[in-house]
Amino acid sequence: MYGCPGTVLHHNLDLWGDPAPTDNFTASTMWPFGSAWLAWHAIDHYRFTLDKTFLQEVAYPFLSDVTTLYECYAFENDEHNVTGPSLSPENTFVVPRNESVPGAGESVDIAPALDGQLMTEIFQGFLEAASVLGIPDSDPAVAAARTFLPTLKPQQIGSLGQILEWRVEYTESDPGHRHLSPIWALMPGRAFSPLINSTLFDAAQVLLDRRVSHGSGSTGWSRTWLIAQYARAFRGADAWTQLGRWFAVYPPPFSLYNTNTGSTDFFQIDGNFGFVSGITEMLLQSHAGVVHLLPALPADDVPTGSVTGLLARGNFEVDIVWDNGALVSANIKSMSGGSLALRVGDGTGKMFVDGAAYTGPLATTMGKTYVVTIA
Repeated sequence: MYGCPGTVLHHNLDLWGDPAPTDNFTASTMWPFGSAWLAWHAIDHYRFTLDKTFLQEVAYPFLSDVTTLYECYAFENDEHNVTGPSLSPENTFVVPRNESVPGAGESVDIAPALDGQLMTEIFQGFLEAASVLGIPDSDPAVAAARTFLPTLKPQQIGSLGQILEWRVEYTESDPGHRHLSPIWALMPGRAFSPLINSTLFDAAQVLLDRRVSHGSGSTGWSRTWLIAQYARAFRGADAWTQLGRWFAVYPPPFSLYNTNTGSTDFFQIDGNFGFVSGITEMLLQSHAGVVHLLPALPADDVPTGSVTGLLARGNFEVDIVWDNGALVSANIKSMSGGSLALRVGDGTGKMFVDGAAYTGPLATTMGKTYVVTIA
Protein backbone atom coordinates (compact mmCIF):
# COMPACT_ATOMS: atom_id res chain seq x y z
CA MET A 1 0.00 0.00 0.00
CA TYR A 2 2.79 2.44 0.87
CA GLY A 3 5.68 0.98 -1.09
CA CYS A 4 7.51 0.36 2.19
CA PRO A 5 9.12 -2.71 3.73
CA GLY A 6 8.02 -3.97 7.13
CA THR A 7 4.62 -4.52 8.72
CA VAL A 8 1.59 -2.26 9.11
CA LEU A 9 -1.88 -2.69 10.60
CA HIS A 10 -4.43 0.08 10.56
CA HIS A 11 -7.03 0.74 13.24
CA ASN A 12 -8.83 -2.53 12.64
CA LEU A 13 -7.69 -6.13 12.30
CA ASP A 14 -10.47 -8.61 11.70
CA LEU A 15 -11.01 -12.34 11.99
CA TRP A 16 -9.67 -12.87 8.46
CA GLY A 17 -6.42 -11.01 9.11
CA ASP A 18 -7.32 -7.98 6.99
CA PRO A 19 -5.15 -5.05 8.21
CA ALA A 20 -6.15 -2.48 5.57
CA PRO A 21 -8.04 0.76 6.24
CA THR A 22 -11.76 0.22 6.47
CA ASP A 23 -14.11 1.94 4.05
CA ASN A 24 -16.30 3.83 6.52
CA PHE A 25 -15.91 6.37 9.32
CA THR A 26 -13.14 8.61 8.07
CA ALA A 27 -12.11 9.68 11.58
CA SER A 28 -10.72 6.20 12.28
CA THR A 29 -9.93 4.55 8.97
CA MET A 30 -6.70 6.27 7.88
CA TRP A 31 -4.61 5.45 10.93
CA PRO A 32 -1.65 3.16 10.18
CA PHE A 33 -0.62 2.63 13.82
CA GLY A 34 -2.41 -0.49 14.97
CA SER A 35 0.85 -2.34 14.43
CA ALA A 36 2.74 0.12 16.63
CA TRP A 37 0.29 -0.23 19.51
CA LEU A 38 0.42 -4.03 19.20
CA ALA A 39 4.23 -4.00 19.08
CA TRP A 40 4.24 -1.90 22.25
CA HIS A 41 2.24 -4.65 23.97
CA ALA A 42 4.90 -7.16 22.92
CA ILE A 43 7.83 -5.30 24.48
CA ASP A 44 5.81 -4.45 27.59
CA HIS A 45 4.94 -8.13 27.99
CA TYR A 46 8.66 -8.82 28.11
CA ARG A 47 9.16 -6.12 30.76
CA PHE A 48 6.67 -7.89 33.02
CA THR A 49 7.90 -11.45 32.45
CA LEU A 50 11.59 -11.07 31.46
CA ASP A 51 10.97 -13.99 29.09
CA LYS A 52 13.98 -13.77 26.75
CA THR A 53 12.69 -16.55 24.52
CA PHE A 54 9.53 -14.53 23.86
CA LEU A 55 11.64 -11.42 23.35
CA GLN A 56 13.90 -13.11 20.80
CA GLU A 57 11.31 -15.14 18.91
CA VAL A 58 8.23 -12.87 19.02
CA ALA A 59 8.77 -9.32 20.24
CA TYR A 60 12.08 -8.44 18.58
CA PRO A 61 11.19 -9.63 15.05
CA PHE A 62 7.82 -7.86 15.22
CA LEU A 63 9.37 -4.63 16.54
CA SER A 64 11.97 -4.82 13.80
CA ASP A 65 9.31 -5.12 11.09
CA VAL A 66 7.19 -2.31 12.53
CA THR A 67 10.04 0.15 13.05
CA THR A 68 11.25 -0.56 9.51
CA LEU A 69 7.84 0.46 8.17
CA TYR A 70 7.81 3.81 9.97
CA GLU A 71 11.36 4.65 8.93
CA CYS A 72 9.98 4.55 5.40
CA TYR A 73 6.48 5.91 6.00
CA ALA A 74 7.60 8.99 7.95
CA PHE A 75 8.78 12.11 6.14
CA GLU A 76 10.48 15.35 7.09
CA ASN A 77 8.33 18.34 8.01
CA ASP A 78 9.60 21.37 9.89
CA GLU A 79 12.94 19.63 10.51
CA HIS A 80 11.40 16.56 12.15
CA ASN A 81 10.15 13.19 10.96
CA VAL A 82 6.35 13.01 11.10
CA THR A 83 3.57 10.80 9.78
CA GLY A 84 0.76 11.37 7.34
CA PRO A 85 -1.80 10.91 6.14
CA SER A 86 -2.95 10.00 9.63
CA LEU A 87 -5.36 11.14 12.31
CA SER A 88 -6.03 11.33 16.06
CA PRO A 89 -8.60 8.58 16.60
CA GLU A 90 -11.48 9.40 16.43
CA ASN A 91 -11.54 13.15 16.93
CA THR A 92 -12.05 15.89 14.33
CA PHE A 93 -10.92 19.50 14.07
CA VAL A 94 -12.31 22.63 12.47
CA VAL A 95 -10.46 23.69 9.31
CA PRO A 96 -8.97 27.18 9.78
CA ARG A 97 -10.13 30.16 7.74
CA ASN A 98 -6.98 30.35 5.62
CA GLU A 99 -7.36 26.82 4.23
CA SER A 100 -9.40 25.43 1.35
CA VAL A 101 -12.56 24.32 3.20
CA PRO A 102 -12.78 26.74 6.15
CA GLY A 103 -15.09 25.66 8.93
CA ALA A 104 -15.35 22.06 7.80
CA GLY A 105 -14.89 19.26 10.30
CA GLU A 106 -11.93 17.13 9.24
CA SER A 107 -9.78 14.41 10.77
CA VAL A 108 -6.97 13.50 8.36
CA ASP A 109 -3.78 15.55 8.68
CA ILE A 110 -0.09 15.03 9.40
CA ALA A 111 1.84 14.70 12.66
CA PRO A 112 -0.89 13.93 15.24
CA ALA A 113 0.50 13.69 18.76
CA LEU A 114 -0.46 10.03 19.21
CA ASP A 115 1.65 8.91 16.26
CA GLY A 116 4.75 10.52 17.71
CA GLN A 117 4.12 8.98 21.12
CA LEU A 118 3.70 5.50 19.68
CA MET A 119 6.76 5.77 17.45
CA THR A 120 8.86 6.97 20.37
CA GLU A 121 7.78 4.01 22.50
CA ILE A 122 8.34 1.34 19.87
CA PHE A 123 11.71 2.65 18.75
CA GLN A 124 12.83 2.83 22.38
CA GLY A 125 11.43 -0.66 22.88
CA PHE A 126 13.22 -2.02 19.83
CA LEU A 127 16.55 -0.61 21.03
CA GLU A 128 15.89 -1.96 24.53
CA ALA A 129 15.21 -5.41 23.10
CA ALA A 130 18.35 -5.31 20.99
CA SER A 131 20.39 -4.41 24.06
CA VAL A 132 18.94 -7.26 26.12
CA LEU A 133 19.61 -9.73 23.29
CA GLY A 134 23.16 -8.48 22.79
CA ILE A 135 22.57 -7.24 19.24
CA PRO A 136 25.28 -4.62 18.54
CA ASP A 137 24.78 -1.04 17.41
CA SER A 138 26.53 -1.99 14.17
CA ASP A 139 23.54 -4.15 13.20
CA PRO A 140 21.85 -2.30 10.29
CA ALA A 141 18.35 -2.35 11.83
CA VAL A 142 19.64 -1.17 15.21
CA ALA A 143 21.76 1.53 13.63
CA ALA A 144 18.80 2.77 11.58
CA ALA A 145 16.52 2.90 14.62
CA ARG A 146 19.12 4.70 16.71
CA THR A 147 19.50 7.31 13.97
CA PHE A 148 15.74 7.71 13.42
CA LEU A 149 14.56 8.05 17.04
CA PRO A 150 15.98 11.53 17.79
CA THR A 151 14.49 12.92 14.56
CA LEU A 152 10.89 12.50 15.79
CA LYS A 153 8.88 15.65 16.44
CA PRO A 154 8.75 16.51 20.15
CA GLN A 155 5.39 16.73 21.89
CA GLN A 156 3.88 20.22 21.67
CA ILE A 157 2.04 22.25 24.35
CA GLY A 158 -0.88 24.51 23.39
CA SER A 159 -2.11 27.89 24.57
CA LEU A 160 -4.13 26.41 27.45
CA GLY A 161 -1.10 24.50 28.71
CA GLN A 162 -2.46 21.27 27.19
CA ILE A 163 -0.78 18.59 25.14
CA LEU A 164 -1.44 19.62 21.56
CA GLU A 165 -3.44 16.95 19.75
CA TRP A 166 -2.50 17.94 16.19
CA ARG A 167 0.45 19.66 14.52
CA VAL A 168 -1.15 23.09 15.05
CA GLU A 169 -3.74 24.28 17.54
CA TYR A 170 -6.87 23.58 15.56
CA THR A 171 -10.26 24.26 17.13
CA GLU A 172 -11.66 20.95 18.33
CA SER A 173 -15.03 19.85 16.97
CA ASP A 174 -15.63 17.93 20.22
CA PRO A 175 -13.46 19.09 23.18
CA GLY A 176 -15.05 16.37 25.33
CA HIS A 177 -14.22 13.57 22.93
CA ARG A 178 -14.40 10.02 24.31
CA HIS A 179 -10.94 9.11 23.01
CA LEU A 180 -7.85 10.15 24.97
CA SER A 181 -5.53 9.69 22.00
CA PRO A 182 -3.24 12.70 22.61
CA ILE A 183 -2.38 11.51 26.14
CA TRP A 184 -1.69 7.88 25.28
CA ALA A 185 1.78 8.53 26.72
CA LEU A 186 0.23 8.99 30.19
CA MET A 187 -1.71 5.70 30.04
CA PRO A 188 -0.87 3.14 28.75
CA GLY A 189 2.45 4.73 27.72
CA ARG A 190 4.99 6.21 30.12
CA ALA A 191 6.55 9.37 28.67
CA PHE A 192 4.03 11.66 30.42
CA SER A 193 4.48 10.04 33.84
CA PRO A 194 4.99 12.57 36.65
CA LEU A 195 8.08 10.56 37.65
CA ILE A 196 9.56 10.88 34.14
CA ASN A 197 8.64 14.31 32.74
CA SER A 198 6.78 16.74 34.99
CA THR A 199 6.31 19.32 32.21
CA LEU A 200 4.57 16.91 29.85
CA PHE A 201 2.66 15.42 32.78
CA ASP A 202 1.23 18.82 33.71
CA ALA A 203 0.20 19.39 30.09
CA ALA A 204 -1.41 15.95 29.93
CA GLN A 205 -3.43 16.74 33.07
CA VAL A 206 -4.74 19.93 31.46
CA LEU A 207 -6.02 18.00 28.46
CA LEU A 208 -7.43 15.21 30.64
CA ASP A 209 -9.37 17.58 32.88
CA ARG A 210 -10.59 19.56 29.88
CA ARG A 211 -11.87 16.40 28.21
CA VAL A 212 -13.76 15.42 31.37
CA SER A 213 -15.19 18.89 31.95
CA HIS A 214 -16.66 18.77 28.43
CA GLY A 215 -18.25 15.33 28.87
CA SER A 216 -15.64 12.70 28.01
CA GLY A 217 -16.43 9.19 29.13
CA SER A 218 -19.55 8.87 27.01
CA THR A 219 -19.01 5.16 26.41
CA GLY A 220 -18.17 2.42 28.89
CA TRP A 221 -14.68 1.76 27.54
CA SER A 222 -13.82 5.47 27.53
CA ARG A 223 -15.02 5.82 31.12
CA THR A 224 -12.67 3.04 32.18
CA TRP A 225 -9.79 4.71 30.29
CA LEU A 226 -10.47 7.77 32.47
CA ILE A 227 -10.13 5.60 35.59
CA ALA A 228 -6.70 4.46 34.46
CA GLN A 229 -5.58 7.93 33.32
CA TYR A 230 -6.40 9.48 36.69
CA ALA A 231 -4.65 6.60 38.44
CA ARG A 232 -1.51 7.30 36.40
CA ALA A 233 -1.83 10.96 37.46
CA PHE A 234 -1.79 9.80 41.14
CA ARG A 235 -5.32 11.20 41.55
CA GLY A 236 -7.04 8.34 43.34
CA ALA A 237 -10.16 10.30 44.31
CA ASP A 238 -10.79 11.30 40.69
CA ALA A 239 -10.18 7.71 39.53
CA TRP A 240 -12.72 6.51 42.11
CA THR A 241 -15.26 9.05 40.89
CA GLN A 242 -14.92 7.73 37.34
CA LEU A 243 -15.24 4.17 38.63
CA GLY A 244 -18.52 5.07 40.31
CA ARG A 245 -19.81 6.71 37.15
CA TRP A 246 -19.04 3.56 35.17
CA PHE A 247 -21.07 1.47 37.63
CA ALA A 248 -23.92 3.98 37.52
CA VAL A 249 -24.36 3.89 33.74
CA TYR A 250 -22.64 1.21 31.70
CA PRO A 251 -23.27 -2.31 33.04
CA PRO A 252 -26.57 -3.67 31.73
CA PRO A 253 -29.10 -5.13 34.17
CA PHE A 254 -27.99 -8.30 35.94
CA SER A 255 -24.38 -8.36 34.70
CA LEU A 256 -21.10 -6.48 34.85
CA TYR A 257 -20.56 -6.62 31.09
CA ASN A 258 -19.32 -3.32 29.70
CA THR A 259 -21.59 -1.69 27.15
CA ASN A 260 -21.36 1.27 24.85
CA THR A 261 -24.35 3.25 26.14
CA GLY A 262 -25.55 1.58 29.33
CA SER A 263 -28.41 -0.34 27.77
CA THR A 264 -28.32 -3.91 26.52
CA ASP A 265 -27.05 -2.74 23.10
CA PHE A 266 -23.82 -4.72 22.84
CA PHE A 267 -20.92 -5.98 24.90
CA GLN A 268 -17.49 -4.33 24.58
CA ILE A 269 -14.87 -6.31 26.47
CA ASP A 270 -12.25 -3.55 26.22
CA GLY A 271 -14.23 -1.70 28.90
CA ASN A 272 -14.05 -4.68 31.26
CA PHE A 273 -10.32 -5.05 30.64
CA GLY A 274 -9.93 -1.30 31.14
CA PHE A 275 -11.89 -1.41 34.40
CA VAL A 276 -9.58 -4.07 35.84
CA SER A 277 -6.54 -2.16 34.56
CA GLY A 278 -7.72 1.06 36.19
CA ILE A 279 -8.20 -0.55 39.59
CA THR A 280 -4.81 -2.25 39.31
CA GLU A 281 -3.14 1.07 38.45
CA MET A 282 -4.55 2.60 41.65
CA LEU A 283 -2.79 -0.07 43.69
CA LEU A 284 0.43 -0.80 41.81
CA GLN A 285 2.42 0.86 39.02
CA SER A 286 5.81 -0.03 37.58
CA HIS A 287 6.09 1.71 34.20
CA ALA A 288 8.36 4.52 35.47
CA GLY A 289 11.23 2.29 36.60
CA VAL A 290 10.05 1.73 40.20
CA VAL A 291 7.67 -0.69 41.86
CA HIS A 292 5.22 1.91 43.13
CA LEU A 293 2.90 0.69 45.90
CA LEU A 294 -0.49 2.41 46.36
CA PRO A 295 0.26 5.24 43.92
CA ALA A 296 -3.36 6.37 43.62
CA LEU A 297 -5.23 4.78 46.51
CA PRO A 298 -8.66 6.44 46.99
CA ALA A 299 -8.02 6.51 50.73
CA ASP A 300 -11.25 8.24 51.77
CA ASP A 301 -13.37 5.68 49.94
CA VAL A 302 -11.31 2.52 50.46
CA PRO A 303 -9.31 3.18 53.64
CA THR A 304 -8.68 -0.50 54.38
CA GLY A 305 -8.03 -3.42 52.07
CA SER A 306 -5.64 -5.87 50.50
CA VAL A 307 -4.68 -7.31 47.13
CA THR A 308 -2.65 -10.38 46.21
CA GLY A 309 -0.88 -11.70 43.15
CA LEU A 310 -0.29 -8.51 41.17
CA LEU A 311 2.68 -8.52 38.79
CA ALA A 312 5.11 -5.62 38.40
CA ARG A 313 7.60 -5.06 35.60
CA GLY A 314 10.85 -6.78 36.40
CA ASN A 315 8.85 -9.96 37.15
CA PHE A 316 7.95 -9.17 40.75
CA GLU A 317 4.83 -10.68 42.34
CA VAL A 318 3.23 -8.25 44.79
CA ASP A 319 0.79 -8.59 47.70
CA ILE A 320 -0.30 -5.40 49.50
CA VAL A 321 -2.18 -4.67 52.75
CA TRP A 322 -3.27 -1.17 53.74
CA ASP A 323 -5.21 0.39 56.63
CA ASN A 324 -6.35 3.94 57.41
CA GLY A 325 -5.39 4.86 53.87
CA ALA A 326 -1.72 3.88 54.28
CA LEU A 327 0.49 0.90 53.60
CA VAL A 328 0.71 -1.71 56.35
CA SER A 329 2.99 -4.09 54.47
CA ALA A 330 3.77 -5.48 51.03
CA ASN A 331 5.30 -8.83 50.16
CA ILE A 332 7.31 -8.63 46.94
CA LYS A 333 8.55 -11.91 45.49
CA SER A 334 11.40 -11.68 43.01
CA MET A 335 10.54 -14.16 40.26
CA SER A 336 13.69 -13.54 38.18
CA GLY A 337 16.20 -11.79 40.43
CA GLY A 338 17.36 -8.36 39.41
CA SER A 339 17.16 -4.84 40.76
CA LEU A 340 14.15 -3.70 42.80
CA ALA A 341 13.49 0.05 43.11
CA LEU A 342 10.64 1.04 45.41
CA ARG A 343 8.23 3.91 46.09
CA VAL A 344 5.20 4.04 48.37
CA GLY A 345 2.31 6.47 47.98
CA ASP A 346 3.49 10.03 47.48
CA GLY A 347 7.10 9.05 48.16
CA THR A 348 7.41 10.87 51.49
CA GLY A 349 7.31 7.97 53.93
CA LYS A 350 10.44 6.22 55.20
CA MET A 351 10.55 2.68 53.81
CA PHE A 352 11.96 -0.49 55.33
CA VAL A 353 12.70 -3.76 53.55
CA ASP A 354 12.91 -6.81 55.82
CA GLY A 355 13.27 -4.36 58.71
CA ALA A 356 16.23 -2.44 57.26
CA ALA A 357 15.92 1.15 56.02
CA TYR A 358 15.51 1.35 52.24
CA THR A 359 18.20 3.59 50.74
CA GLY A 360 18.02 2.66 47.07
CA PRO A 361 17.44 -0.14 44.58
CA LEU A 362 18.10 -3.64 45.90
CA ALA A 363 19.82 -6.54 44.15
CA THR A 364 17.29 -9.33 44.68
CA THR A 365 17.56 -13.10 44.78
CA MET A 366 15.32 -15.19 42.54
CA GLY A 367 12.52 -16.78 44.54
CA LYS A 368 13.00 -14.64 47.64
CA THR A 369 10.17 -12.56 49.11
CA TYR A 370 10.93 -9.07 50.48
CA VAL A 371 8.68 -7.44 53.09
CA VAL A 372 8.15 -3.68 52.69
CA THR A 373 6.84 -1.47 55.49
CA ILE A 374 6.84 2.26 56.21
CA ALA A 375 7.51 4.32 59.30
